Amino acid sequence: MKAITERTEAEKSLIQYFEQFSAKLPGNNTVKNIRKSAIARFSQLGLPHSQIEEWKYTDLRSIITHTFAPPEQEQATLDAFKLDLQLNHAINIDATRLTFVNGQFDSILSDKADLDNFDFKPINLALKEQNFSNAQKKVYTSLNNDPIGVLNTAFMSDGALLNLKSSPTKPIHIVHVTTGNRPAAVTTRNIVYFGKGVKVTLIESFITIGSQPTQVNSLTQLFIAPNAEVNHIKIQRESEASTHLSKWLVNLGAKSSYKGFQYSQGAELSRNEINVNFKGANAVADVSGITLLHGTQHCDTTMVIDHSEPGCESRELFKFILDDCSRGIFQGKIIVNSRAQKTDGKQTAQALLLSSSSDFNSKPELEIYADDVTCGHGSTCTQIDPELVFYCRSRGIPEAEARALLMESFAANALEKVVDESISETIIKEIRDWFVELTTCKEH
Repeated sequence: MKAITERTEAEKSLIQYFEQFSAKLPGNNTVKNIRKSAIARFSQLGLPHSQIEEWKYTDLRSIITHTFAPPEQEQATLDAFKLDLQLNHAINIDATRLTFVNGQFDSILSDKADLDNFDFKPINLALKEQNFSNAQKKVYTSLNNDPIGVLNTAFMSDGALLNLKSSPTKPIHIVHVTTGNRPAAVTTRNIVYFGKGVKVTLIESFITIGSQPTQVNSLTQLFIAPNAEVNHIKIQRESEASTHLSKWLVNLGAKSSYKGFQYSQGAELSRNEINVNFKGANAVADVSGITLLHGTQHCDTTMVIDHSEPGCESRELFKFILDDCSRGIFQGKIIVNSRAQKTDGKQTAQALLLSSSSDFNSKPELEIYADDVTCGHGSTCTQIDPELVFYCRSRGIPEAEARALLMESFAANALEKVVDESISETIIKEIRDWFVELTTCKEH
C-alpha cells in the first residue's frame, strides 16, 4: 500500500493521541515496541481511501474529519440494571457474560461464577506476559498493510482472551458497552482458541448507553481446532452518533465447522471486515448477516474467504434493508488456491430498497487457481412489490404491518442461519420495531 504524502487533521490527531496516551496503555516492553511500530506504520499509510480497491466505496480519509481520544483509564460507572435493560432489549439469552465498559473489563458486570469453568483472561493482563506478547508480533506482521488493523494494535486497551479446551455448558457473551459524558475512541481485541472437538456459541454485542459520539475499533481473532463446531454471532446496536470498525480473523482447522452471523443496525458509519482462512481440509464455513439502515447511515461489509486446503465448503448470504438516503455495501471475494481442489463456494448478497434515494453497491469476486471446484456468486437489488402489499391489505392486514411482514420474509433465509432460536426471534422483533419506528417518524 502506497504511503501518504500529506496527513489530514484526523490522521495527525490519531498520532498525537498515541503520543499522549501510549504510556498508559497496557503491556510490557515488547508490546510497547509493537505499539510504536504500529503507529509508525499508520503514519505511513494514513486512513484508507477510495483509491485503495477494497475501500473504494468507503473513503474513511474523507469521511472521518475528526477523531476522539481514548477514554480515561478510571473505570466508568454503569448501573447494572441499566445494562440488563439494554441487553434484554438487544439480545435475550442465557449465557456467560463478559462485560467491557469503554474498552475495560468490568468484573462486577460479568458472570464471575461462570468464569471458573473455562480459561479466561482480560487482554490487558495478558499483554504483560512475555509469551503472549511474543505471539502478538506475528499478528502485527499480518496486519502491517491494514491501516485500521495497525491502529487497533497501537491503541488496544482490553478484550477477552479465551482458551476453550472443552465445550462450555452455556454460550459465551462478550458485551462491549460505550458510555460516558464525552466522545471517546474505544479499541478492543478478542482472541479465542477453540480446542479439538469443542462445541460452543460465542456472541459479541456492541451497545451504547447514552447519545455521546464514539469511535469503535474492534478486532476478533478465532483459532478453531480440528473437529470443533463454532457458532459466532455479532449484534451491533450502537448509537447513530457512532463509528464502528470491526474485523474478524477466522482460522479453520481440518473438519471443523464455523457459522458466523452479523446483525448491524446502529452507527452512522460502520465497516465489517470478515476474513476466513481454511487451514485444514474438509472444513465448512457458513457466514451470513442482516443490515438495517435509514437516514444517512453507511454500512460496508467486506469479506475474503481464502480456500487454501482441499475439500472445504463456504457459504455466504448477506441481506441489506435500506431506507431514506442510506447506503449499503457488500464486497465479497472467494479465493481458491491451487491445492484447494474439490472446493465448494457460494456467495450471495441481496438488498431491499425502501426508498428511491437509498443506494446499494455490490462487488462479488472469484479468484480461482484450481480446476476441480464448484464456485459461484450472485447479487440482487429489489423493492417491495406493491402487488404483494395490495394482496396483504385485501386480506385485512394494515399497510405498515404488511410491509413489515414482507421485510421479515426478505430476511428469513438469512435468519435461518442463526442456530439459537431466541436470538433469531430477537432479531425478527428488531426488524419489526425498526420499521414501525421509521413509519411512525414519517407520519409525524
